[in-house]
Order: sequence, then structure tokens, then C-alpha cells
Amino acid sequence: MTESLTQDQIREQAAHWLVRLDEAPSAEVLAEFNAWHAADARHAQLFEQLQQLWQSFSPPPKARRRRAHLMGAALVLPAAIAVGQWLPVQSWMAPATQATASLPARLIFHDRPLPEVLAEIDRHRRGVIWASDAQLQTLRFTGVLPAQDSDAALALLQAALPIRIETYSKYLVQVRQR
Repeated sequence: MTESLTQDQIREQAAHWLVRLDEAPSAEVLAEFNAWHAADARHAQLFEQLQQLWQSFSPPPKARRRRAHLMGAALVLPAAIAVGQWLPVQSWMAPATQATASLPARLIFHDRPLPEVLAEIDRHRRGVIWASDAQLQTLRFTGVLPAQDSDAALALLQAALPIRIETYSKYLVQVRQR
């Protein structure tokens, strides 16, 4: 289905997801985004381009109201789409070495080894995430996980990869291969 979509249509979808993910999204929304993101390489590419542009603007002061924030986004996204038509893609893409980006409400990974993903989740939680199987080193993950809810992030990983999450306490979580 995505084969027939134009760059502009995919760019609009990417902009839609960028705005939708800007607020702390539910696990269901993250799962929908991950499916869209993985469906076509162009989805991932254009989403990451818009995200880079979005991040280049300084954040508004916390005192601003949500409405002003959304109006600013509504003004910036069409400009970003227009700029994308004129600038060569490579001139504003992040280097390939920056495959992982972190935003306040979510963790974004692109083709990262599972141990790196687990280490990043571990930074955002109390306690320890322990990966016990050597086979986990070969697994890779692309997707978006909630940064402030590590239990939901681990549940999404378990749904996406052949792993089993075993929680012994709120401070000790073990990850095993299924």
C-alpha cells in the first residue's frame, strides 16, 4: 500500500506521527507508530528527517500554554515540508553514527543491538535490567519506547522481539531469549 504513496504523503504522515508522539503516548499509540515506521524504509527516513528539523528549534519556555505550543508546531511543520523539497536530503540528515535519539517523553532507536536498548532503558529506571543469554547480543531493535515508563518499554520489547521479561522485584528485571 505504501508503494503508491508519494514523498509528500509520507512526509505528511511522518509529521502527523511527530506531533502525535510529542505528548507522552500510550503503549497502543507507540505500537501503531512502530508498525508504520517499520512498514517502509521511506517512513523511517522521512520521520527521522522531520524529527531532526523539529529538534533543531529550541524548546519553548515551560510557562507557555499547550495551545501556543501546538500553534507553533502547526506553523513549523509546513515550513519543514517545504524546506525538504529544496534541500538535498544529505545536507540536513544526522550522521549515521547518531542512530539513537532521546527525547524527554520517548526513546527512539534505529537498528540498535538489544543490549544497547536495554542499557538506555536501564538509565531511566531504578534497579537493574539483567540480560542473561549470550544470544541476545544478536537481536536488533528499531522503534519508539516510552522513556518514563520502563515497564511499558520492556513490555513493548517483549512483544516485538523473541525475548521473555522476568520481573523479580521493581529493582531486578531479567531478560531472556524465548
